Amino acid sequence: LFPSIRVLNLCPYLRRHCPEPPWSEILNLPKLRELEMEGTGLNDSLVAALPEQLESLYVSEGVCIPISGASLVTALRRCTQLRELSLVMNLPHEAHEAEALGEAFQNCHNLKVINVSGSIFSDDVIIQLSERCDLIDVDISYCILITDASIQALAANCHLRVLKADNAGEIDRGRHRVTDESCMALARCESLEKLWLRDRELITDASIVPLVGRCTGLLDLDLYNCSITDASIEAIAKNCPKLKVLFLNHCGDESMVKLVSGCTNLRELHTFSAFLTDTSLFAMARSPADLRG
Repeated sequence: LFPSIRVLNLCPYLRRHCPEPPWSEILNLPKLRELEMEGTGLNDSLVAALPEQLESLYVSEGVCIPISGASLVTALRRCTQLRELSLVMNLPHEAHEAEALGEAFQNCHNLKVINVSGSIFSDDVIIQLSERCDLIDVDISYCILITDASIQALAANCHLRVLKADNAGEIDRGRHRVTDESCMALARCESLEKLWLRDRELITDASIVPLVGRCTGLLDLDLYNCSITDASIEAIAKNCPKLKVLFLNHCGDESMVKLVSGCTNLRELHTFSAFLTDTSLFAMARSPADLRG
């Protein structure tokens, strides 16, 4: 292998054409900074021996052998220079693994981007992480144990630009839920550019209206299946002129006319409303927005 390699993507293609990658050489590349591993026949011993100088790590659920939380803990304790971390693996599987990974995250003071979607991390892990790292890009979608406490901590401690917090398709109820309290906290994140809150049915106009009034630089907003009305849509039209992508499931003609008139940079508009008529279609056709979705 070339010793000067800084970025390496070990995709499924490699496994098909090279069943036994030269792991000893890969793990000892002196300048390797970014490593993406998907479907490459990884095992615990290889993950635990990842190069300590890594700055970006992506591990996909496409790996052939299940990777344990223990090996990831070892890797995180070694790789203290990580700035980007993606664990798309349905990990951890057990509560004790989640706790151990949460502790290991505390070594990664340089983390800016993290994706732990689908994990069973608790609020405690996310709160501790927000207190140690000034995160700008966070994906906690489908994390069924996450509540308002996690999002409030991220909003208070981090300079968020991207937050993906889609629900797992289940109604928020009981202790594990995300409500208007989260969006009220996010209103302080004026640098927010992307916000995904799909299927968060406890989020309403009460928080979306003030949020878009403060976060006027939003580019990508997903409010599909949130409990919003035309009041939120009209607030978006008034305050988010830079918006390029919008998902929502409720919109009437009057709101749609205001939306396409106010958000002239819209490129993708995904709405599943049954209340639109030709009035909305004519407004879209006349709008300066270059709609493609």
